[in-house]
Amino acid sequence: MAKRKLTKQQQLRIKKIQDNRLLQKKEKPNSYSNIDSESEHLPGTIVSHYGATLDVEDASGNITLCTTRQNLEQLVCGDSVYWVKGKELSGVITALAPRRTLLARTDNYGKLKPIAANIDQVIIICAPKPMFREALIDRYLVAIECLGIKPLIVLNKVDLLNENETRQFNTQLSNYADIGYQLISICAKSVNGLDQLLSFLNNKTSILVGQSGVGKSTIIKNLLPDEKIKIGKISNTKEKGKHTTTVSRLYHLLTGGNIIDSPGVRDFGLGNLNSDEVINGFVEFRPFIGQCKFKNCTHIHEPDCALLYAKLEGKINRRRLNSYYNLLEQVKDKKQSG
Repeated sequence: MAKRKLTKQQQLRIKKIQDNRLLQKKEKPNSYSNIDSESEHLPGTIVSHYGATLDVEDASGNITLCTTRQNLEQLVCGDSVYWVKGKELSGVITALAPRRTLLARTDNYGKLKPIAANIDQVIIICAPKPMFREALIDRYLVAIECLGIKPLIVLNKVDLLNENETRQFNTQLSNYADIGYQLISICAKSVNGLDQLLSFLNNKTSILVGQSGVGKSTIIKNLLPDEKIKIGKISNTKEKGKHTTTVSRLYHLLTGGNIIDSPGVRDFGLGNLNSDEVINGFVEFRPFIGQCKFKNCTHIHEPDCALLYAKLEGKINRRRLNSYYNLLEQVKDKKQSG
């Protein structure tokens, strides 16, 4: 069943309720069957999400399994919340604190699916197996640019590449370096390059994203060897990753900072964005936006199009421009079908 859409008046009423709860020191008696009437609102951070229940970490590092009030929006890893202790070894989340950032995607039905909140950077993991797709990297980058945070592109499993393959992958990824994105190469299995990766993670809250099987969980396992993390294998038949990580989880790094492991995806929908957000998500296009002869230029066939001139002059990559066309078309299709 589709989630019921709230009216603006209902949304304002819910926000007022949450604001009142943040100001209250005590929970009203009998307002929830599992809440002790003497329980105080406690600050916490969501470190894992299991659907109906969530793990909430308090200021002392203790984790409590909590349910959530029905009038709260969907909560995710990294969310700062307020909760009250239950009568048993559980709790109830009563309010959501304002988010600094929220990484989200749309599913095949155009429904927005939040992934992680209050993150400082996104680490895009790609690998030769399963074969990385530049179109998927482009989608991640557009979403990240809309959040105004930093991405890092990591090529994992470099030990699987021979000299010719290494040259080919470096050529493909150099297109991202040319437009200002930071890239590093690692081999998580042999721990080669993890020190360099760790230098980007220190004192930040980062999320690892990418296809299933690219090695996200292996990276975290080698950064945090004492954690019990399940590692999957690549399917030999289709060379596709298996979904070993089924829920996102936030871990604390020993050197400072947090890292979130997220389930792998084969696509990253951006149906929540409009056309202006999509084109601004391509950073190398920005100097040419608004320079076309026509204000409603589609950048496909119009005369005196600044983007088309830039492509002919080699100032923007032809493949990236085609990626923009494909993404814009899919965004339009989502809007029309919605």
